[in-house]
Amino acid sequence: MPSLDKFKGIMDRAPTDVVGLDFATSGVRAVRMKKTASGLTVTAAELLPPATLDAPADASPKADAALVVPSSAQGRCAALLTSDARAVLKLIRASEEVDLGKPEHVLSRIGIDPAQNYRVSTRVIHSATVKTDALVLAAAMPENLAKAMVDLLPKVGPLAPRFIGVSALAVLNAFHNDPRNAGNETAHGLIHFDNDYSLVALFNQGRLSQLRTFPLGMATFLQGTMEALGVDEETASGILSAGAFDVSQLVEQQTRQLRAQYVGCRDFMERSENCTLKKLHVSGPAALATAFLKGMEKEGIGEEWNALEGYPDRSPGSVPPALVSQPWLWSASIGACLGVLEPS
Repeated sequence: MPSLDKFKGIMDRAPTDVVGLDFATSGVRAVRMKKTASGLTVTAAELLPPATLDAPADASPKADAALVVPSSAQGRCAALLTSDARAVLKLIRASEEVDLGKPEHVLSRIGIDPAQNYRVSTRVIHSATVKTDALVLAAAMPENLAKAMVDLLPKVGPLAPRFIGVSALAVLNAFHNDPRNAGNETAHGLIHFDNDYSLVALFNQGRLSQLRTFPLGMATFLQGTMEALGVDEETASGILSAGAFDVSQLVEQQTRQLRAQYVGCRDFMERSENCTLKKLHVSGPAALATAFLKGMEKEGIGEEWNALEGYPDRSPGSVPPALVSQPWLWSASIGACLGVLEPS
């Protein structure tokens, strides 16, 4: 019989097999990654049916409500993500009066009632100086939302919860830790379009400098495309996913606010940090990414970003053929896996 010390060592061992589960309204994106002696590899990617996270607080989860994850995607542990609007991610300035160790201080700073039951996490991006406040990345999630995700996991077998986070933050993690960005000290950025949100993130000298998130995602563009072209949801979804039609003018109208925010963030970073943005990566459904990049042609700094391409050593057939053209789906799930396999 193994000793208690040996058993503890087994339990504390760093995970090498994890599945990232991104709970989006369009479905649960599952990506399984493994860490081996030769590096990281994606072994499976699946799009599961949407899961309901709004069960009454006093109701216990039904036995048949557990998330059914194919055996190929069942890692030993799970990293859970949500893009629910109640989960907040912000880059804030925090003075010495803000005690980051006290959740109520952080919640007040990001505009949430401190009396609410929220999980809070912070990371100092840049420490305070004599002249400036600390730059802090703060995330907050309702406790009942986190519990709802955990309750959907099977009660026996693998998929033990190891990490719970916000989808947008996981996308940032996937981008920042993409092997192709290793050692990149120049100013560069990411615009990511997802189903339930979009984000603008700018980096300089390997550090996050600017961040904005918007409740403007694929669902919003889908509705706009249906109304503008007079087509049904299935047709509109195909147009946006495949990029078969030029909807750049429509996208430009719908992303006007996001473009303005990007320009404002870029100009502020360049002035305050004395730098020049060298590259802007864009990720999302084909029609949206292509249309946005078309608007960047004059600057000559735009290019598409695909998180999967950072891990070319993938298992054959790991991505369903029908979803190969939509690599943006897996960005957050990959970032969640990285957060467990290679925490930074």
